[in-house]
Amino acid sequence: MMLVVGLLGVGCTLLVLGKGLPLACFCLVLFQVPTSLYFENFYDQMDSLSAVGGVLAVMFLSREVGIVRRQKKELEYLSDININGDSFSSASGSYNTL
Repeated sequence: MMLVVGLLGVGCTLLVLGKGLPLACFCLVLFQVPTSLYFENFYDQMDSLSAVGGVLAVMFLSREVGIVRRQKKELEYLSDININGDSFSSASGSYNTL
């Protein structure tokens, strides 16, 4: 019983906070799958499967958002360099490295 409470507590807390989403997803799936297999009928198992899919979707979408934010930050940095002309070239025509 403590394992169930621990998995739910850790999984839900991390999911709500948005930190450690792979661990949150693992805890919630580890709780949900055996519970639904042992204690639920077919209809409820499919409902639980959709909940697992939702948790996985949150994890993958948040990962994609992080990638997009990082790419946006890199593009802003490169456009600042291009506008200011800091690192691409100098007056003598030689190239500087970052």
